[in-house]
Amino acid sequence: MKTSDLHVRGYCRAYWHDEVDPFTATMQTRLFRDKISLILEQQSAMMSVSDYFFCGLSFGHCCVGGAGAVVLSGPIRLGHLLIGWRHGILIEQCQHCGGKLLITSFTGNIQRGTNWWHGLCLDCKEWSSSSSSKDIFRQRLEVAKRILKRLPDQLEKIEFYSGYEFDWGGDGLRFANKKRAVVQGLYDPAPFDVLVQELESGSIRKGRPPVVGLSQDDFARKFSKR
Repeated sequence: MKTSDLHVRGYCRAYWHDEVDPFTATMQTRLFRDKISLILEQQSAMMSVSDYFFCGLSFGHCCVGGAGAVVLSGPIRLGHLLIGWRHGILIEQCQHCGGKLLITSFTGNIQRGTNWWHGLCLDCKEWSSSSSSKDIFRQRLEVAKRILKRLPDQLEKIEFYSGYEFDWGGDGLRFANKKRAVVQGLYDPAPFDVLVQELESGSIRKGRPPVVGLSQDDFARKFSKR
């Protein structure tokens, strides 16, 4: 199943993953399948270096809606997935061989409980897609929300600027003070292919670990000078 197929199922209509060209997405999928054992062996390095932790994957994302609104939507970085796998909330049984499967993306509707996941089996190295029970889906959603909230890779803030708006009682446009949401990236993550090359060569980066558990205001103060 392609990532676009998850979107077509209609659970969530929001933009929920990074723009990646088809060739890059295919190469990442193959590289992930071939190197997943290496990635799991080097978990400690990826959990302690933000350049690795926030590595983006074209197939790592979630999208959950309900009551006409988006509950959770966006990319799930490699470090987020590692936490979910470690705690079992992003683990399922392979539809091909019954082995241990690592979920990399999921989608659903929180009200109806309908859901769909996609992931790679550690045993047969095949990708599978299926659904979970309503209870497991809701648990998965709540844990994912906590992980993404505690370990964000971007900060959204309100920016004020000067602009124009339509003057209904006048002759057209008028000057106005306006505001808009601005997203600021907090890290500079390594591309996935570069991450794999460095893990294979043993050239592990030295860097600061991800910042955990700050409020939006705390993040803004911490990264304001970056």
